[in-house]
Amino acid sequence: MQTKIVLSLLLILIVGGIAFSLAYAAQPPAVAIGVPTYVYPAPVIEYPSPIIVDPSPQYPPLQDPSPNPIPPEPVFCTMDAKMCPDGSYVGRVPPSCQFAACPGQ
Repeated sequence: MQTKIVLSLLLILIVGGIAFSLAYAAQPPAVAIGVPTYVYPAPVIEYPSPIIVDPSPQYPPLQDPSPNPIPPEPVFCTMDAKMCPDGSYVGRVPPSCQFAACPGQ
């Protein structure tokens, strides 16, 4: 019997504490009426003097390994063929797209 009473009281205390904390958290914070607020000025930050860099390079400039870094445009030739006197065929050869020489010529 006493155990039931103690457990009931303990349960009432726990539920009441939870309800109180939820109700207290839901209230807006109290605001003082008529009390002037003072805004503190922003702190003055002193920056160090700028670093002067010597414009002369300490290392030699990097050299481009290739004289022409841009690759040449690709050349596309037509896919026609020429029949040679011996019966073989030759195609066009880039970059001029002229027919290749026939075998034996």
